Amino acid sequence: ALLRFGALRYLCADVDDGLLCGWLQQSAQAAGLRPVRLPETLRLRRRGRMMFAFNYGSDPLSLPFAPTQDYLLGGPDLPPAGVAAWEVP
Repeated sequence: ALLRFGALRYLCADVDDGLLCGWLQQSAQAAGLRPVRLPETLRLRRRGRMMFAFNYGSDPLSLPFAPTQDYLLGGPDLPPAGVAAWEVP
C-alpha cells in the first residue's frame, strides 16, 4: 500500500528493486530534487563546498553528469579505484 498525507508518503509493501527505485525517484522529484541514477560502484560525498566521486569498482567508469565547476582532482572518467573532486556552489 502507498499512503499519502500532504507531503508525507509511506510505502508499506515488499516490492522489487525497479518499482522501489521508480517510486523513490518520483518522490524525490515531487520534493523538488533532481535524482540521478549512479552506477553501482560510484559513490559521491559532499564535504562543505567540495564534492568527491569515488569509483569502488574494478572497471573504469564515466560520471553520469557534468559538474558546473572545473575539476580540482581527476576528471569525468574515473579509472578503477579512481577519485575526482570539484567545488560546488
